[in-house]
Amino acid sequence: MDKQLQEIFAGSGWTESQRAFYQEFWEGTQASKNNPEKRLWKKKVFIHLKYDSPNHITLEGINAVKEMKGHGGKALQWLIKIADKHGISICLNVYPYSTKLSNPLYDPNNLEAWYKRRRFEDNIFQMAGERPLIYRP
Repeated sequence: MDKQLQEIFAGSGWTESQRAFYQEFWEGTQASKNNPEKRLWKKKVFIHLKYDSPNHITLEGINAVKEMKGHGGKALQWLIKIADKHGISICLNVYPYSTKLSNPLYDPNNLEAWYKRRRFEDNIFQMAGERPLIYRP
């Protein structure tokens, strides 16, 4: 196991499912040179995950290197496949990030609909100003 991955797992409450999920995620991505918290999928999409609680992972961000090419959707499908395999839920807050104002996913309503087409649903743990969603395997 990668030394950095061992450090991530050390001293935490990770479940075996989370470890297996995260190890598969780690093996399917490469380190980001600019941000050690992010991983790069197929040199096309930056994915930022963080440990949440047993059987949950938080998706902090998923950003395509080249927007509007479908790479982000493919990376999310890959992530969902791993989540299904290991029984892990994925939580996120809808937060648009785009360098192109013409990108329809720059609109929070469009981005929320994009996630919901991929089986994400409203998460009952909502705070003011947030749009939390959850994917359940």
